[in-house]
Amino acid sequence: MLRSRFTIKHLEMVHAIDTAQSSTRGAEMLSISQPALSSRLRDAETALGTQLFIRRGRRLSISPAGQLLLRSARTVLEELARVENELMHLPE
Repeated sequence: MLRSRFTIKHLEMVHAIDTAQSSTRGAEMLSISQPALSSRLRDAETALGTQLFIRRGRRLSISPAGQLLLRSARTVLEELARVENELMHLPE
C-alpha cells in the first residue's frame, strides 16, 4: 500500500485558509510565505486527488471536499492540542 503524503501540516493549512478567508493571511497565521502555502495546498490536493479550494482569480472558496476535510481537521487539531496539554501537565 502506498502511503499518502498528506500530513498534519495540510490540516493546519486548510484550517488557516478557512479561518483567515485568504491564502495570504492564512500563510501569515502559519508563519510561512504565501508561495509556500500555495505549494502546500497543491501537494495536499495531489495527495488526496481532489480540489480543496476553488480558485476564482485571487480568491479561494472552500470546495465540498474541503468542507468535509475542514470538519475533520478541526476535530483532529483540537484533539492534538488537548493531548499535548495533558502530556505537558503529567507529573514526572
